[in-house]
Amino acid sequence: METIHSNNRTKIKHIGSKNFGVQYLMKGIYSFNELLFFHLQLKNTSTVCYDIGCIVFKIVDKKVAKRTAMQEQVIVPLRSYNQVTGVGGDKEERTVFALPKFTII
Repeated sequence: METIHSNNRTKIKHIGSKNFGVQYLMKGIYSFNELLFFHLQLKNTSTVCYDIGCIVFKIVDKKVAKRTAMQEQVIVPLRSYNQVTGVGGDKEERTVFALPKFTII
């Protein structure tokens, strides 16, 4: 996890979210044995400091027929490296999460 965190290259582009001056980007997905490692970056371009309440990983079934319910499965990270609790103004932080292997479609 430390080598993934020290490698600051972006392997995946255009996966992220930006609201209110805070941008969350996925920098890469790596696999080793039965684990998936997600390298994520949190960038704060505003002058306001933000505290992070919680980070949730979910698998959501987007196929919704007329009378079926949408299914969500929450995945709990096994480990995290450099997990941040807040981001100051005009700063960025990177985190690596280890999750059990699952199918990405």
